Amino acid sequence: MIVSALNIKKKYVENDEKESGERAVLNFGHTVGHGIESAEGLGGLTHGECVALGMLVMSGGEMRERIRRVLKKWGLPTEIHADISKVLEALSHDKKASGDRISVITCDAPGSYSIETLPMETFKTRVTAVLKGDAK
Repeated sequence: MIVSALNIKKKYVENDEKESGERAVLNFGHTVGHGIESAEGLGGLTHGECVALGMLVMSGGEMRERIRRVLKKWGLPTEIHADISKVLEALSHDKKASGDRISVITCDAPGSYSIETLPMETFKTRVTAVLKGDAK
């Protein structure tokens, strides 16, 4: 499975070396994940756990519920206990943030994704709701 995943990633990287198109899909979950990592600090959640939480935030509808079920099945976190204001502060300084907007990858169904530019306040509201367990 790992070799298969690496071959898929390799294809995206080779086809889009400048990360200006379809390669961006590889960032799914990473923007929020990096914000969580900043807030958690050393000894907190692993990189993979943070990215998985980011995927939970950036998915919607049934896809979010599918991701949540998988995380629970494997005993992985589905919300955080870190100071959410630290997560939001880190996200406001992300390289994909520009002024009061941020570019993110969203996924609402298996095999599909969107590159969206969201108002920062909308993004922060979504992050807060999902990471505190208030969003379905």
